[in-house]
Amino acid sequence: MADGDEYARLMTSYLHGVASISRAEGLGLSSPFFLAKDVLGFGANIEKTVQMLRAKRGRLENVYNMAICINYLVWCHALDSNMRLATEHPNIFEPLVKILEAGGSIGIHKGEVVVDSFAIPMSDWKG
Repeated sequence: MADGDEYARLMTSYLHGVASISRAEGLGLSSPFFLAKDVLGFGANIEKTVQMLRAKRGRLENVYNMAICINYLVWCHALDSNMRLATEHPNIFEPLVKILEAGGSIGIHKGEVVVDSFAIPMSDWKG
């Protein structure tokens, strides 16, 4: 299990990466926790798969953790499909996946990203 400093480093890496993509692509994201299917332009053709994954979530009771896993899978599908945004930023979800792999849990509380007991303010995530 990672410690608070490692979680902070990984989460900060993710926040900076999303801010960079948002600026470079003119996405105007209101939150660093975006829906990959919407940003990538996937429509109804992937919605059935997303709904199936939500229905089979099993032990992923935390909705943020589940959303991260779904977004990661959608991003991987976009990579496999050679979509430009995904191929230019292939590792955007890697820090979040590493947190989950290390046993961490991610959430949002009172404007802060909470990773286990460690919190990072989201107020200036765009830098």
